[in-house]
Amino acid sequence: MSILRVHRWLIALSALVSALTVGSYALSLHYFEARLQAQNYRAQIAQGLEHIQRSLYKTNSALHLYATTGDIAQRSQFQTELTMGLDREAAFELLRGAQLNQQERLSLQRL
Repeated sequence: MSILRVHRWLIALSALVSALTVGSYALSLHYFEARLQAQNYRAQIAQGLEHIQRSLYKTNSALHLYATTGDIAQRSQFQTELTMGLDREAAFELLRGAQLNQQERLSLQRL
C-alpha cells in the first residue's frame, strides 16, 4: 500500500470524524434548547399552580371565617374572594398560555 493511498484514507477518515463531531454538536444544541424550553414551561406552570393555590387558600380562609363567625362582613369578604379571585384569574391566564397536553387542559377546565 502506497503512502499516498494511506494519506487519502486518513484524510477521508478525518473528514468523516469531523462530520460526525459537527453533527453530534448540532444534535446536542437541539436537545439543550428543548431542555431549556421545557424548564421554562415547567416554571410557568409551577407559577400558575402557586397562584391557584394562593387563591384557593384565600377563598378557603374567607369561607372558614364566615362559617365560624357568621358575620356579614366575613360573608362579604368571602363573596368578594369568590367572585373576584384575581390570583386565580392570573393563574388561569398563565396556564392557558402554556403548552399542555389534552388531559392537563381538561383538568384546567374542570378547575
